[in-house]
Amino acid sequence: MNHSPRDHSGREAFSRASGRERLELSAENEHAPRELRTWHDRFAASRLTALLKERTHVKFRDLGSQRHETEKSQARSLVEEMAAAGALARLPALANRLGQAAAIAGESSASVTCFAQAAQGLPCGSARSVVLQNLVLVQLDRRDNAGALGTLAELARCAPLDMPLPADRYEIERPLGLSTFGMVFLCRELDTGRRVVVKSPPDSLPGKLPVLHEADILRRFVHSGVPGCLGQGFVDPSRERRPYYVIEWFDGLSLHEYVARFGPLSWANLQTLLTRLVETLRALHAQGVIHSDLKPGNVLVRCDHDGWQVKVIDFGIAVLADDPSAALVPNQPRPFTLGFGAPEQQGQSDQQRLTTAADLYAIGRTILFCLCGQPDPPPGQRDLLPAGLASLVAGCLAIDPNLRPSADELLQQLEALPAPDGPPRFPSTHLTAGTNHPSRDPGTHSSGSQIPGEDTRMPPRPPLTGP
Repeated sequence: MNHSPRDHSGREAFSRASGRERLELSAENEHAPRELRTWHDRFAASRLTALLKERTHVKFRDLGSQRHETEKSQARSLVEEMAAAGALARLPALANRLGQAAAIAGESSASVTCFAQAAQGLPCGSARSVVLQNLVLVQLDRRDNAGALGTLAELARCAPLDMPLPADRYEIERPLGLSTFGMVFLCRELDTGRRVVVKSPPDSLPGKLPVLHEADILRRFVHSGVPGCLGQGFVDPSRERRPYYVIEWFDGLSLHEYVARFGPLSWANLQTLLTRLVETLRALHAQGVIHSDLKPGNVLVRCDHDGWQVKVIDFGIAVLADDPSAALVPNQPRPFTLGFGAPEQQGQSDQQRLTTAADLYAIGRTILFCLCGQPDPPPGQRDLLPAGLASLVAGCLAIDPNLRPSADELLQQLEALPAPDGPPRFPSTHLTAGTNHPSRDPGTHSSGSQIPGEDTRMPPRPPLTGP
């Protein structure tokens, strides 16, 4: 593309700072032709600018209740009109900001249009890299894995040191997710050929946590129920930018995915699985590790010839019991997942410190989810729980953390429960997780139900505005 002074494609909208291009709305507006400045004026007059100012640190995929129809309508209309006029590629700085606003407002499709066309109007460089990184975030949020892989390939050609992982060491097979604490990919290690999980946290984490916080936790704790940390580093080691770390790959389904696919578990299946989960929790607590975000989505399971295998994952907000970060402030919530966070994590307790009891509360909610399909089922469903299990769950869900059992006590309670009717049963095709698609867990007595996507933690990874 020709970027001569007479070409109004957006090149002259960038100033040089420390030898790097930056996306600047004011510079773009100043140098744009008169007919293009109208778009800047319309954006400035909309409610979208206030949305960005108020919620810069809100993750692209937001809670539906926090979206406003006015902002969604304005974002959708403005993007459609600018795209029809061919203005998005000619105003890449505005398209980048509009893309952020559209994504935050819930118009992710319009957001993809903004970032994709903004990238077309830019040469390779740091400004284009910023737009591509934002595009990847939205595509991962939309679970558009194919689109994300295509954008990452373009980013690797354009700015390899801005990749979420070292492309010369790991080949991305597929994205595994996007959360507050970064991007997650299933990769193949080029030197060894083994499959690994590579996590790419943002350059700064909420709560002033170290960017390699989860890696630090995993390195100090070795247990068969937790994936090990295999390494860590920076994509750009000379400037310590783009941190990443590598953990073991476990080929399994999350409990959330399992229930969504097969329906609620039978007690015969859950009892064995739950015992292994609580044994892992007991080992974590013995070393002073509080997971803080235990939920079905963070428990991976697999049925093989040795029975149920269980891995606890995602230690992004885990804390050490004796660490200052475990302090609680009344009426000030900590990061938690709706439906599974203990009252003290939600700021609804006079407790001064977070304790391992928070994980036991999450275990109680997880049991209800696995058996009933939701973490807080109506009383009628709870009445159908197997004998003795209802009181066990009630103990875990005690409002006062001091009244909840420890992991060791919970194991004893599980052992004391009556044996389930019949042995555990599971689909024979489920011996290799992730490759089978039977309709339901044959050990359950009720049909499966679709489980809505889980709410995510706040505050999340902010969008990028410039290098």
